Amino acid sequence: MSSGAQQGELFERHLTAIFPSKDSQAGIALTYLLRSVRLRQSEWLHVSWRLAAAINELINLGWPVVSTPVHEHGRKRPVAEYSMPQWVFTALAATKEGA
Repeated sequence: MSSGAQQGELFERHLTAIFPSKDSQAGIALTYLLRSVRLRQSEWLHVSWRLAAAINELINLGWPVVSTPVHEHGRKRPVAEYSMPQWVFTALAATKEGA
């Protein structure tokens, strides 16, 4: 049982992130991520060409955004696909229940 993912489940996680302005690029990205939408730059161009900047702002605000390298058809190198880990949805649901 040497997997970091398995050991990570031993610790309780707390979400202490700050919500960005809903109209900002980070706010728009967060809205998508909290709807379980995975984001890639190629799909973000209708909003802006700066998806990585929006994701970086979310990370700075405490959101645990996951970046996974994925291969897109026609590209030699993998691109980043951003998502939110499942435990965030659980933490948000628990917060709503306690409110």
